[in-house]
Amino acid sequence: MTMLTTLLRAAPSFDPDSVTPGVIGFVATAVIAIAVCFLLFDMNRRVRRVKYREEARADIAAELAAGQPGSPASGAQAPGAQAAGSAGGSTLPAAADERGDEPR
Repeated sequence: MTMLTTLLRAAPSFDPDSVTPGVIGFVATAVIAIAVCFLLFDMNRRVRRVKYREEARADIAAELAAGQPGSPASGAQAPGAQAAGSAGGSTLPAAADERGDEPR
């Protein structure tokens, strides 16, 4: 016990004005900063993906509207050709229906 008390008395006194977080505080702050950067990159990627899908849907809708019977861009089609193409009940092409909205 005397050795422990001698070491405690020899240690410098505690100064509340010079307290720092030390290495542990730096590491914790760095980990949080890196995690925030990764979250920002991921959010940016997801927002771009949603924007791209919306633009693709608008393009598909414009192409489908241009291909409707009676429009000048539709050309000459057989009356049954349009009905056979839309038998699935969807206004999107089959490739867009199969792809879905699930992120990969």
